Amino acid sequence: GGFSIIPTRADKSTTHPKISFEKQILPVLMKRCSSCHDKTPSAGFSIANLGSVLEGGRSGSPVIAGKPEKSLIYKLVSSGKMPPTPSKLKPDEIKMIGDWISGGAQGTGRRAGHWAFAAPIAADPPQTPIPFVYAPNPIDRFLLVDLKRVGITFSAPADKRTLIRRVCLDLIGLPPTHEEVDKFLADPNPDAYVRVVDRLLGDPRYGERWARHWLDTAGYADSEGVLEEDRIRPNAWRYRDYVIRSLNADIPYDRFLKEQIAGDEMFDYKNAPAWTPEIEAAITATGFLRTAVDATRDDFNTHQFTEYQYRMLHDTQTILVSSTLGVTLQCARCHDHKYEPFTQKDYYSMQAILAGAIRPDGVLLPTSRRQIVAGTLSDQAHAKATNERMDAAIKQLDKKSADLVAKYRKLWTSSKLAALPEADRIPLQSASAVAPASQSPTQKTLVAKYKSVLDPDTASLKKEYAEFSAVFTKFTADRETAIKAKIVLPELRGIYDQDSPPPDTHILIRGENSQFGDKVQPGIPTSLSDTLRSFRVTPVTGSTGRRLALANWIASPANPLTARVEANRIWAYHFGSGIVPTIENFGKSGALPSNQRLLDWLAVSFARGIDGASPWSRKALHRLIVTSTAYQQSSRGHSTFAKSIDPENKLLWRQNVRRMEAEIIRDTVLFTAGTLDTKMYGEPVGEEAKPSGEITVVGEEKVGRRSIYLLVRRSRPVTLLNTFDTPVMETNCTRRTVSTTPTQSLALLNGSFYAAQSQRMAERIAGSMAGKSGTVPSTVVEAYRIALQRDPSIKELARGEQFLKDQQEVYSRSDKWKAVASKSALADLCLTLLSSDEFIYVD
Repeated sequence: GGFSIIPTRADKSTTHPKISFEKQILPVLMKRCSSCHDKTPSAGFSIANLGSVLEGGRSGSPVIAGKPEKSLIYKLVSSGKMPPTPSKLKPDEIKMIGDWISGGAQGTGRRAGHWAFAAPIAADPPQTPIPFVYAPNPIDRFLLVDLKRVGITFSAPADKRTLIRRVCLDLIGLPPTHEEVDKFLADPNPDAYVRVVDRLLGDPRYGERWARHWLDTAGYADSEGVLEEDRIRPNAWRYRDYVIRSLNADIPYDRFLKEQIAGDEMFDYKNAPAWTPEIEAAITATGFLRTAVDATRDDFNTHQFTEYQYRMLHDTQTILVSSTLGVTLQCARCHDHKYEPFTQKDYYSMQAILAGAIRPDGVLLPTSRRQIVAGTLSDQAHAKATNERMDAAIKQLDKKSADLVAKYRKLWTSSKLAALPEADRIPLQSASAVAPASQSPTQKTLVAKYKSVLDPDTASLKKEYAEFSAVFTKFTADRETAIKAKIVLPELRGIYDQDSPPPDTHILIRGENSQFGDKVQPGIPTSLSDTLRSFRVTPVTGSTGRRLALANWIASPANPLTARVEANRIWAYHFGSGIVPTIENFGKSGALPSNQRLLDWLAVSFARGIDGASPWSRKALHRLIVTSTAYQQSSRGHSTFAKSIDPENKLLWRQNVRRMEAEIIRDTVLFTAGTLDTKMYGEPVGEEAKPSGEITVVGEEKVGRRSIYLLVRRSRPVTLLNTFDTPVMETNCTRRTVSTTPTQSLALLNGSFYAAQSQRMAERIAGSMAGKSGTVPSTVVEAYRIALQRDPSIKELARGEQFLKDQQEVYSRSDKWKAVASKSALADLCLTLLSSDEFIYVD
């Protein structure tokens, strides 16, 4: 798991003495350089261990294995520029360093590399570092160690109303009702909060809320992103539903990853005895590797498919690596990574793993036809045979029906002609015998006049002839029965390896697909490989087995990154920032963890099982985090000393105020207005363009489904969501930006969605008030309870009532609005509350 240096092609005839870094090099460095590069390393360069020496500081790695003359450390010591003290290195020490570099700059030791590339070690949680502070949650004890060191501690707990609103919005993406808040406030039991947490984790809305985060990093979209048309992808939504179901079922994270990377290789699904829900879930999961933009279409020139496929292959690999490992391997596409221990060979070795399924140089179906039928081969054969029989039966019934209609139409026409005036009868018979294209204008007029005589509809025939009605009705019923008997197997947008062996994968010189370099074998980055987490490919039936090998390697508890990345991601959504702030980048160029001991303990506990829970349980990790004192503390810490010590709150001496994501804002508005459609799963809800240019959800002025079910069209994001930083899926989104702009306020006050839902909320309040008896709270109180789950203060109540009075007077002056003045004034109050900071921020 150590840091990897790119070996050079040394002259095989040249040998170098084997130098021990730990026994020979490190003592020299500590003796000569420790004053500047040990405890407080100058220029970021530490000589503490092999890993830190190879990583280097702000000037980059000072060692190029095999080439001492190009290695900065050797150039500095041999020139006498370093160390800048009288204690210069002796000639034999300089030579020893040169020989060590020439021999490959080898060494041993557990920390021989970047911190995130070494396996996490879960030290026992520390004892409570502050006397008389009760901290049963290990998270708090880790945090308190750092807080004590700088002389500060946690802020006071958040009040119960704030806490239940916070945890509801975090876990299910919807606020509590006023009744739920009152019940929680009235519950004196010490486990009241824990019971709320457990209820929320068991709520199906949990999956809907947290699926959005995974779909971001997976780059999920419902359209191809090609041309202005931006064609909709059939069946893409099934992958979205898979993610929601998996989260609600708390499928272990390692299984979750394996299914998405290689679900098709986990089962011999074509030859299985039966198509099971487990098989369907695993095949649907591979839609994860079909989210990238794919420009292969039936109406495009196939000679361009190679270029399109290379682009898709790059994006797919980027999505896969960034979402699971949190590293920037994509930067090694054209050259060795400038900042990380990843070579161009590493990049293309990983790409070779996908080459069985994404084959730029092989025969390829257009994207719309690369689907997997949800059935075994025997299911498909049975469906084919059944459908052929039904099609033959339908064809025969259609012929019988046509013959029957022709027979009775002839009877009808004969009987009706006899009743026509003689002047029209003979010309009509003559005209009907002529093909329509050859009829004269007079004949066409006559035929049109007597259409009901020449061409009666079936309803007329059924009414006229009882025997026709009986037989025709039976034929129609038999046809419907045959249609229903047909077997339609759903198609899944998944990935699968081609039947033939995949083409060789080559390094592409400067990333150009027309310039092949050396051939590479499927593999993982060398800096992430060791004997504990080796990568081994075993072919499976009908597939290369490469993706399954990758999935097993990524999902292994021994992988140093997987558990860390997911634990950090979940942490970030609860606190506003990750322990590693660069969620997408755990490499050397990323940020250092604010508390590595805590992150490593979380990662190891997550993989092993938290508090007796199953290994890799994300719900258990959520529960641990949200029941910590750190999570439950107030965001309104007023310690001047703490602010001076840690103004950015990196040590978490208070909770962070966070703005809701765009989708949660929209969902919460619907929930508050009483217009949220709670239906789960299924095809996405479409969007439409208003004359103003605003892109809105179809039917948004009435009832709306949760935003997770909206159509994600790359070229036409919903305006409201886009305004509040929903990402446009070019590749994927590993970390959302949060902006505060004037256009957001304008969208809230003037957008069509907010205007419509304010009206619905006003109707809800009016209905609620009408249904109450006895002491009825004022309209303003009811509005506050529904929107903010609290009663207004005395000042807020007075201002709200005055606002309603003033607005009603304004509307009463207009003939247009006079009749609805009261309702419109209440809608304006609702709009004000729905647009408030308190509504759209999580305190």
